[in-house]
Amino acid sequence: MEILIIQGFADAGHRIIIEKISKALNYHHLSLIHLIRQEVATETSIGQSLRIFMNKGEVLPSSLVQEVLENAINKCVEKKGILIEGYPRSPLHAELLLGFLSQNPKNRIKACFLSTLKEAIIARLKSKNHLGDFDEVLILERLNNSEREANELKTYLESRIEVVAIDGAGTIDEVSNRLLTALKV
Repeated sequence: MEILIIQGFADAGHRIIIEKISKALNYHHLSLIHLIRQEVATETSIGQSLRIFMNKGEVLPSSLVQEVLENAINKCVEKKGILIEGYPRSPLHAELLLGFLSQNPKNRIKACFLSTLKEAIIARLKSKNHLGDFDEVLILERLNNSEREANELKTYLESRIEVVAIDGAGTIDEVSNRLLTALKV
């Protein structure tokens, strides 16, 4: 099965592109945040454990997050492939995910990093700010941290699987076409 890991800055607006590509390719779209919310909402045993950490404002343990994703991947059988959004976020997560995915020798795993100018993300967030509490300094700090983490993750993944970088600027169709071309799917 084709497994595509899609990464980019948080709040960059790539979810719409991923949804469009998953439909065009007949791939499952696994969004980690949506999977976690579903586990919590349906009050599964994993969801109950996740809720405890979330209610305390704590970082979710990698083992629980990995279990959520593995369960979702194991249910993906009737489509040609899987697009994973929002995970991995660190080399540790990548090691766990690649270890799980490599158990099936038929899996072909690629990663794609969508790059977006920080200024474009800041402008997008400003336009969506309904509460008037936008703090550009805090947002820029978060983006700088996200960029550092993404670079660490990209370096790790490049040593293990095929990684492509895509310019995430432009219309949804432009970015989608660049992504499809680069992935050679």
